[in-house]
Amino acid sequence: MGKLTFDKLESTNVEVNKTIIKCEKIMPKFDRGTSQHTLLINRIRALNLVKNLIENELNNKHIVYRKQELEEALVPIESILHKCLKAQIKHENNSKQYQKYIPLIDSMLVARQLIGDVLSI
Repeated sequence: MGKLTFDKLESTNVEVNKTIIKCEKIMPKFDRGTSQHTLLINRIRALNLVKNLIENELNNKHIVYRKQELEEALVPIESILHKCLKAQIKHENNSKQYQKYIPLIDSMLVARQLIGDVLSI
């Protein structure tokens, strides 16, 4: 994917924040301990880590993360990416439904790259 631009990081940050809000909004609908509730907790945790990675990039900071923490965050990011790609396939390329997944897919690709870059250091 190459070096990430300021605009790409900013747009990813916006999309990640919107996704965190959506996850937090729907969480009360699920009972604690259910798989759906746990899934949302893991997604929010991963998205917050990505948000911090973006802020680190934008502000030229170097906060150290544990390898396990990064690897665990990668799983929900891959899950979101997979689910969006799978849902997107069901629609025509130029349809509104197809297009609505593009920002989230792009953001999850950036998230995956950010995590991968930190893991490879």
